[in-house]
This record gives sequence, C-alpha cells and structure tokens, in this order.
Amino acid sequence: MDEIGLDFTEPFALLGMCFHEYGLFLVDFYPERLDEAKEYINEALKISYKIYGVNSSHALNIIVTFSGRCILKNQFKIARDYLEMGIGRVLVQPENE
Repeated sequence: MDEIGLDFTEPFALLGMCFHEYGLFLVDFYPERLDEAKEYINEALKISYKIYGVNSSHALNIIVTFSGRCILKNQFKIARDYLEMGIGRVLVQPENE
C-alpha cells in the first residue's frame, strides 16, 4: 500500500471486509472448513494492519467477532488464541506502557 498510495486503499479495505465475512460464513455454515476460515480471517487482519495499523479498532473488531463466532460453535481453543492476540495488541500500545 505504501508504494501505490491512499487512492487504492478502498478496494483493499473492501477485499479485507469480504475475507472477514467469508471467514465468518465458513465458521457458521461449514465448521469442517475452520482452517480455511482462519486463513481468510488472517488475510483480513493483514489488510487491516496495513491500512489502519496493528492496534486499530478495526483489527480488534475482526478478532473479537471471529472469536465470538468460534465460541458459539464450541471452538474454544481457536477463540482463545485469537482473543490472546487481540489482548496482546491492546497491552503493547504505547499509552499502556
């Protein structure tokens, strides 16, 4: 994104939102494809980190939403892993040091 500038961030943000929603769709309707759902969520997070930053509320929303869906489907370990990642991001913010 740094090379192409801010004019092209909207399509990337839209792609990230599509990855996020498709990952949630897989969790809800195809729980056997949970590994694939994690890949889509990770791609959505990469795009979010690049556009908004690692500690943005947007990235934390992706993490919390995905974790919540995993909890509803009794995938507690995956939910815990993602929530730990989100908590780690909040704790390393400069104003919390």
